[in-house]
Amino acid sequence: MIRPNLLQKQSPVQAVPEYAAQYKHIRDMVHMLYEGEVELLLLALENQTEIDYSEPLRVMEFDAADYRRQVRLIEEENRKRFGIKTGLPAFAKEDRITPVITLVLYFGEEEWEKPRSLHDMLKFTEKSEILRPFVPDYPIHVLSVQRDIDISLLHTELKQVIGFLQHQKEGDGLKRYVEENREVFSHLSAAGALFLSAAAKGTKLLKGLNKKEESCDMFKALDDIYESGVAEGRKLGQKEAEARGERRGEKRGEKRGEKRGEKRGEKRGEERFAALSERLLRDARLEDLKRAIGDREYRGRLYREYRLR
Repeated sequence: MIRPNLLQKQSPVQAVPEYAAQYKHIRDMVHMLYEGEVELLLLALENQTEIDYSEPLRVMEFDAADYRRQVRLIEEENRKRFGIKTGLPAFAKEDRITPVITLVLYFGEEEWEKPRSLHDMLKFTEKSEILRPFVPDYPIHVLSVQRDIDISLLHTELKQVIGFLQHQKEGDGLKRYVEENREVFSHLSAAGALFLSAAAKGTKLLKGLNKKEESCDMFKALDDIYESGVAEGRKLGQKEAEARGERRGEKRGEKRGEKRGEKRGEKRGEERFAALSERLLRDARLEDLKRAIGDREYRGRLYREYRLR
């Protein structure tokens, strides 16, 4: 168990040589674990809303970049201290770098079975299988929000937020869970509400957030959306029943077509905003997500940036 007070936030931007600047990666979250003033571990987090079948290679590249950054800093310090010329080896025999662990936090519903290591990505034939033990592997750590997190071990509002994500496909079960935790959901922090809304792909929730308030009444927002969904379901069922029993004229048909077009447009807009929310959450751009909720012009810029049409 890692105590939060021993962690210090680090820059999520991975430094690269100038010629490779376009390939610069920004980690979703990075913290350094300290014991006193001694660095023990660099802990990084990568959010995934869908299975990425190249994830072992991506994580290996990210970790290697963090190790390379540490080596470069040590080399720079050694060159200053010992007057070593540029171009000559400056990493000494006794020098050591801090271990890096990357945790992949997976929000998707489909079970992430593979790939969980570099070998899961490699093609071994009958003839090359014998070489497998000699090919370096690189396992990754995937933590599924839906399956792997025991919320009983959590003691902050994160417990209820993760619990919500684990119950979100249960219909009435989700409503009961929210009611049982009404006190927490009624005073959820702005960051917690934003995380829940984006992770749950709650477009309506995101649009309803007040970015200026320190806490949000997510219980009321969730309850309103639930009741609205029930009402819309009943309404739709009634309309379908009426449609089967009526013969509409040309004008009614045109009007119905217009309404369907409007609904399709509205649904497409919500799906587009949900996709944008996923990408901003994945890239840890929470401030951009907050601004996009209330700024239509800025939201349009982000749509173009992520090529969401």
